[in-house]
Amino acid sequence: MDYQIANEIKNCFWQGSPQKAFEVVDNHLNDIDFEDDDDVEKLIDITVSALRDQGGIEFLEYLISKGFDINYKLLKKECLILKCADSFIKPEIFKKLEELGADVYSESSDGDNVLIRSVERDEELAVYIAENYDLTQLDHTDKYGLTPLIRAIFKDRPKTAKALIENGSDVNGAGTEPMGGNGYWLKTGGLSPLAAAIRHGDADTVRLLLEKGADEALCDNEGCPPVFSLVYYPFRFLKETHFGSPIFEKKCSIIPMLKNLDITDSRGYTVLMEALESKDTPYKATNAYTSLPITLALIENGANVNAAANDGTTPLHLAVQTVEQAAKALVKAGADINARDNGGNTPLLLACKHGGEKQVRMLLKSGADFNIKNNEGESAADICAARGFNDALELMI
Repeated sequence: MDYQIANEIKNCFWQGSPQKAFEVVDNHLNDIDFEDDDDVEKLIDITVSALRDQGGIEFLEYLISKGFDINYKLLKKECLILKCADSFIKPEIFKKLEELGADVYSESSDGDNVLIRSVERDEELAVYIAENYDLTQLDHTDKYGLTPLIRAIFKDRPKTAKALIENGSDVNGAGTEPMGGNGYWLKTGGLSPLAAAIRHGDADTVRLLLEKGADEALCDNEGCPPVFSLVYYPFRFLKETHFGSPIFEKKCSIIPMLKNLDITDSRGYTVLMEALESKDTPYKATNAYTSLPITLALIENGANVNAAANDGTTPLHLAVQTVEQAAKALVKAGADINARDNGGNTPLLLACKHGGEKQVRMLLKSGADFNIKNNEGESAADICAARGFNDALELMI
């Protein structure tokens, strides 16, 4: 079938005359090969377009009567039902396709199925599929390593996420490494739906996941538990968004839902410590200033202010080097002002080294012991003298 015939059929639909399309096919049946990839692909494309408008189903029924295989597999196992799943067709049309014999569990060579395709593009159809078909045959990771549920969360499809969770999608179904190195904008290995929902501040989905048994201790492949996603953000958020974003209020509303705020990563860090770091990593960038609302909410909700990492670091060790307001909140909440890390450094010593003089004065006024020396024999007075912190030195006399 050449393009002239294909265009003639298309024009019938564009002109609102689907019945004429039947006549065109009839007139050119000898030119159409239902076993030829090129011919079938043209017919599939025409049919998918027609199914979005009136006359599509009748045209498909007509093609089937002439020998068209509704489940014909093109290259990479593409087929009509898969193309329809990302083409905004109505659920009732999808149901009719199934009644005509379409295999709704078809998969492309890279593992795409109707659920994966519809989650990406069409929430109405995705919800219909989640509610009416066997998720055990559809609920698996795509080529990017994302499950349908995780992708629904990332695409801000709350109705789809709810339908998937309520109809048996695995609430602990983690992401996998992407196929062929085709990475998404974050590392998907071991990523849980709970971590994804927390990252996006989707409080309703977090609540539903927890009600259905989502595991708060399920770490990703890098050893980070879901709670750490409180200080990880959607794509480009840290580059484009500042204080005032509604995501902070949403994330703060999630914190009381979580039963364990002190789960640690492989370094022994809690989410409170992670919130007080600033790191520009490709997939898990954090910013202590941006995350201040999260930090304060964690403290208010009982996060352990004296938790110590594997290297002895406590939240206060980090805060005195980054955010003054967080350091004050930690001291007020009972953080050990003289805690020592594995290098013998107290928060005061680190503030003297890496913080500002205001931080040093705040700690001294709060009772920090300035006589403690670290493992290298350095004292707060020595460091302050070297940095010219004369006002701080006066408080040590």
